[in-house]
Amino acid sequence: MTLFWFITAAMAALALAFVLPPILRGGRKAGITQNELNIAVLREQLAEIQRDLDDGALSEAQFAAAKKDLERELFYDLSGSRPSTEPAVRPGGRWAAMILLPAVPLLAFGLYQQLGASKLIPLLQSGAAAQATSATAGKPVGT
Repeated sequence: MTLFWFITAAMAALALAFVLPPILRGGRKAGITQNELNIAVLREQLAEIQRDLDDGALSEAQFAAAKKDLERELFYDLSGSRPSTEPAVRPGGRWAAMILLPAVPLLAFGLYQQLGASKLIPLLQSGAAAQATSATAGKPVGT
C-alpha cells in the first residue's frame, strides 16, 4: 500500500512540474507590436530599393516613386485607421501557484477516495496471503 501512495505522490509532483512553471513565468511581454513589425519590414524594403539604386537597377525617379510609396504605406500602417495591437502583458500567477500547489494533490486524493477502489488493495493483499497460507498447508512434509 505504501508503494501505491509513493507512486501517487510522484505522479502529483509530475503534474505540478508541468503546471507550475508556465504560471510562475507570467508577467513578460508576449512579443513585439504590430507597429514595430511594420516599421522593421518597411526599413528592409527601403534598404533594398537603396541597394537597387546603388546597383543601377533603379533610376532616381523610380527610387523616389518607390520611396514615396513606402512612406505612404508606413503612414497608412501607423495612422489611426487601424488599431495597434499591443502585446498583452500577463499578470503574475503566483496566487494561482499557491492555490494549485496544495489543490492538485488534494483533488487527486479526494477523487481517488470517491471514485477509486481504495478498499480493493487490502482485500487483494489478504486474499494473496490466504492463498499462500493454504498452498503451504497442502504440501506434504518432506517434499
